Amino acid sequence: MPETIITDVDPDTNKTAGLVSMKEKLDSLMGEVRANQGAPKQTSTQPELPPDATPAPTKPAVQSPNQQIAEATKPEAKQDDDVPASIKSTKAADDFRVIKKSRDEFKTKAEQLEARAKELETKLAATPKIDLGELETLRKQKAEAEEFVKKFAIEHDPRFQEQYNTRIEAGINRIKSVVGGAEGEKLALLVKLPDSQYRTEQIEAVLQELSPFKQTRFSVAVDDLEKAMAEKESIVKQARENFSQLERQNLEQLNARKEVEQKQCAQILDEVVEGLRDPKHGLPIFQTKDGDSEWNSKVNERLETLKALHNGEYNERDKARWNAWAVAAPSLLETCKSQAAEIERLTTQLKEQQVAQPTIEAQAGKQGQAQQNPEGSFMRRYNDLYTPGKT
Repeated sequence: MPETIITDVDPDTNKTAGLVSMKEKLDSLMGEVRANQGAPKQTSTQPELPPDATPAPTKPAVQSPNQQIAEATKPEAKQDDDVPASIKSTKAADDFRVIKKSRDEFKTKAEQLEARAKELETKLAATPKIDLGELETLRKQKAEAEEFVKKFAIEHDPRFQEQYNTRIEAGINRIKSVVGGAEGEKLALLVKLPDSQYRTEQIEAVLQELSPFKQTRFSVAVDDLEKAMAEKESIVKQARENFSQLERQNLEQLNARKEVEQKQCAQILDEVVEGLRDPKHGLPIFQTKDGDSEWNSKVNERLETLKALHNGEYNERDKARWNAWAVAAPSLLETCKSQAAEIERLTTQLKEQQVAQPTIEAQAGKQGQAQQNPEGSFMRRYNDLYTPGKT
């Protein structure tokens, strides 16, 4: 850069010359800058080394204790991967991070709750289902059973036993305590015995050996004990009386029901017998005949057997046998009717053949007729032989 020499001039001239010199220097500097803009040269504060020289190792800077603590407690770098670029350098980035953290925590908790819900659903599916209606029925039955025991068999109620057995046991222990020693143990055994002359004599014998004070305390303890035992016995006695009354009522109801059933059975039997005796729709085997006492006697025997069977007077084997005959009777009757019709047909056919063929009569009149058919018609003879009551 050319140097500008300023000569001595007057003040006004010197001032103007200084301004011109400063302007020239600025123009020169701007020219150099414009000339070097294409390849700016970087400067380094480190000295240049030969190409094959190895740089000397640098010593790590020694940190003070406070710097070490600050470095250890330095917070982790924020994960800004999800932060939009438009807000990374603003305060909204911190709000975004807080919202994202809350969302992640909520998502984790929701996943845990969903897993727990699935686990409970699996357990619920494996648990047997409870029928609320059946449960209510069982509760009702339990209440009825407890009420029954309380009213008719209270001595078997565990709560009743606990209530009075506790009182009685406490009274016995009190006797042992107030009397003490072997006398107390003996009196505790005697008071448990039923009221009798022997019990009274034994208690009095033991009391004579005690002081008046112990005798008084024993009397008070015995009064409390006997009061509890009497209450228990009274309640149990009332329950037994209730049960006896219930048994009598049940027996009366059973007898009344049995009497009604017997009347109904007798009425049904009468209706059946009436149908059997009906001349049009009944069974001839149960129908009487005028003037035939032997036949009528057999009919009455059959009716008595029918009544006994209907009333259950036969054993199981006899009832089974009679039932078998009852089942077979319709088939037997149909068989008899079919055979009778066949016999009737054959008899008619035989008569027709006898009429069509000439016969030689040994005698005239009734004698010849008797020889031709001495027994009368075949069906009449069959009916005489096989109709019950005829011989």
